[in-house]
Amino acid sequence: MENDTFTLDFSGLVQAFNHVKETNPQKAFVDLAEMLAYGELRSWYEGRRLMADYVEEAKKAGKFEDYQKVLGQETVALLAKTSGTQADDILQNVGFGHNKNVSLYGNDGNDTLIGGAGNDYLEGGSGSDTYVFGEGFGQDTVYNYDYATGRKDIIRFTDGITADMLTFTREGNHLLIKAKDGSGQVTVQSYFQNDGSGAYRIDEIHFDNGKVLDVATVKELVQQSTDGSDRLYAYQSGNTLNGGLGDDYLYGADGDDLLNGDAGNDSIYSGNGNDTLNGGEGNDALYGYNGNDVLNGGEGNDHLNGEDGNDTLIGGAGNDYLEGGSGSDTYVFGKGFGQDTVYNYHVDKNSDTMHFKGFKAADVHFIRSGSDLVLSASEQDNVRISGFFYGENHRVDTFVFDDAAISNPDFAKYINAGNNLVQSMSVFGSNTAATGGNVDANTQSVQQPLLVTPSA
Repeated sequence: MENDTFTLDFSGLVQAFNHVKETNPQKAFVDLAEMLAYGELRSWYEGRRLMADYVEEAKKAGKFEDYQKVLGQETVALLAKTSGTQADDILQNVGFGHNKNVSLYGNDGNDTLIGGAGNDYLEGGSGSDTYVFGEGFGQDTVYNYDYATGRKDIIRFTDGITADMLTFTREGNHLLIKAKDGSGQVTVQSYFQNDGSGAYRIDEIHFDNGKVLDVATVKELVQQSTDGSDRLYAYQSGNTLNGGLGDDYLYGADGDDLLNGDAGNDSIYSGNGNDTLNGGEGNDALYGYNGNDVLNGGEGNDHLNGEDGNDTLIGGAGNDYLEGGSGSDTYVFGKGFGQDTVYNYHVDKNSDTMHFKGFKAADVHFIRSGSDLVLSASEQDNVRISGFFYGENHRVDTFVFDDAAISNPDFAKYINAGNNLVQSMSVFGSNTAATGGNVDANTQSVQQPLLVTPSA
């Protein structure tokens, strides 16, 4: 007795059964099977693994059918049972079925489901259920839907498996628990529904060394990055996620998230909040989704898509592709940003802006190239607005420089109709009148027209 609780000591039993098996394999098989079938030995997980080994050996020796006849149909049925009742059932895969891969259904009651070897499906049903996984547990799936209050469902790892021997990751709403040596995986379906507070959660994960992981701890574990390729998900309250090394996938949620890809070719997805997405090093893909997001590509050739909301897109160093989507978006371009392409198609009536930081208006030349508008500060730094001359749905409405702003330019009106050649000139020369434009002294906003055909 320990802490006023009776506990059973099974030490030495495995050795005893194996000793009997050396001289009488049938007796060891039958005695162990009956002990497991009728003994209500919920905590002797090592014995169930031993039974699975005995079954495998009997099948290889051609003795399994003979041993089952000695046991009788009732005992075999108990050991092969896959569906529970309203009582507290023990459902175990010890190899008595025709397939190593079994499905166990606890139904009502406080059940114990033991997958054993093979790739098993375990569904506890209502009640406080325990899912048991030991050495060589295979590729198992746990479906733990139970909306009742007061229930306490547990995953228990036995055979000396510790938390340090496992990895905890998230894929969508599923929790993946993997053995680091590649010997097995447990997938808990929909564990993270409602941020881990939904009906599919596992309340605690237990280990033989006494360590217990609750939901809050598991939620922290799955947000830790590694040197490999990670999938990290924010929660509804808003989080900071750091991808670290590797080609990572980062996902925002409803809160205002900070998502940092860091090194590697990362894919970063905003949620419904006002998120900040930083690609970092590498060729990254950033997607804004809903909210007013800030997308910063960083180094590398990046792809930025603001989607809905009033977004700010910053390509950074490298040759980037920027797509604002709907809403009033701002594209930021600076020195050393490389050769970027902006695709600004939208059907709404919102106003989009291109902001040149570190440039005066006279530093930038406007060039028509087919249906595109190219804004060139140097051979190394330029922006191509794809399809600008197709119509209003492709245009950027305002161009902002350090010393001035240009609103609603009508470049097409001033292209030479005779030769339709690319026109290139500084927006502002030393003589403002040469541009055919007007500078508002109060706002420093230059109104159309902007370009004139160069004199012959």
